[in-house]
Amino acid sequence: MSLFEEFGNSTTVYNPTYLLWQINSSPTYINQSTVINPRLNPYVKIFISTVPALGILLNLFTGIVLTHVNVNSQLSRMILYYETIFDGLVCIITLVAILVFHVPSSTNAFICIGMHGGLLIRFARLLDVCNMITMTLDRFWAIVYPSTYRKNMQKYMIFCGIFPYVYASLACLPVLYRVRFQNHSCILVQGDIYSYLLEIIQILVRYVGPIGLIVVLSVLIVRELRVAHHRHELINRMGHCVRVGEHVTRTVSIGQLSNCCVLSLEKALLLSSFLFTVELTATEIISIVLFIFDSSTIISQAYLIRFQLSYRVFLGFCAALNPLLIILPLKTVRDTIRNLGSRIQRLCICVQCCDVHPSDPIVDIPSTSSQ
Repeated sequence: MSLFEEFGNSTTVYNPTYLLWQINSSPTYINQSTVINPRLNPYVKIFISTVPALGILLNLFTGIVLTHVNVNSQLSRMILYYETIFDGLVCIITLVAILVFHVPSSTNAFICIGMHGGLLIRFARLLDVCNMITMTLDRFWAIVYPSTYRKNMQKYMIFCGIFPYVYASLACLPVLYRVRFQNHSCILVQGDIYSYLLEIIQILVRYVGPIGLIVVLSVLIVRELRVAHHRHELINRMGHCVRVGEHVTRTVSIGQLSNCCVLSLEKALLLSSFLFTVELTATEIISIVLFIFDSSTIISQAYLIRFQLSYRVFLGFCAALNPLLIILPLKTVRDTIRNLGSRIQRLCICVQCCDVHPSDPIVDIPSTSSQ
């Protein structure tokens, strides 16, 4: 059996020649209701469904771990919880998209615009991107402006709680222009100048703007950390010149510990920003390629549908791996996972040692002795 089954016995065939590879003054309206998505092979459907399903479990596990992590900042804790929620939401939408893949677009507006049009997956991904921006802002406020960080905590929390939803909602408005549900028909608007302009705007909103802001803030954070590192070195030298004997050793050891913490935090920030930049770059390149394919006659619609589904599965895969952006850089989270793992291991050993079955010879010992 092939990866995708045949379209069926329907006589309505999607004609890709209606998609013109040039900018027209008037848009081309494509009735997506005539497009019949191929049915997935059951084994393939189960296989690709495991990716978002594992992502849901991994994000749930990360959320449980965060409940055992001692985070001093309420804002940081809120952002970390949001990260697991948004990544889990991406995985859930990806799983639903796989399950309703064969459902006709003319069924309802949810299937037409939300699932096949990509509105929901784009909204969830933008929530994830915005949360990464707020995470970088949190680090920026805490490191560059430490004196006012606690004072403005409530304002920061309100902003970081509202910003992702407002930004993602505004950025998803172009999808409502390209995909419309009218008279039980799913209409795709293609070929006009507004479609291309909106795609350029979406690239700026989805990729250029967030990446630019994250990179700029990360550079400022690393710069401030380096200044703090040099400041600690200067304090160490002054303390070494003034103090003697045991006090010198104590001062130098404290300074080395501070420098180690600064350098580890700097590496963690660079690692987190770099991994997220690579992920966002890869997803955006694929999105641009799919838009080119969708606006031209380079490939047939049957293959385009497969590529779009594969892209959404890839987004679910990225959302499943995003918790690693939290676990890998933060030492406190890694230590918490080790402690939880050791507790679970000790619990399993205790259960194995203390578990008594009726057929066990140990049960007969007390009764024999009592007699």
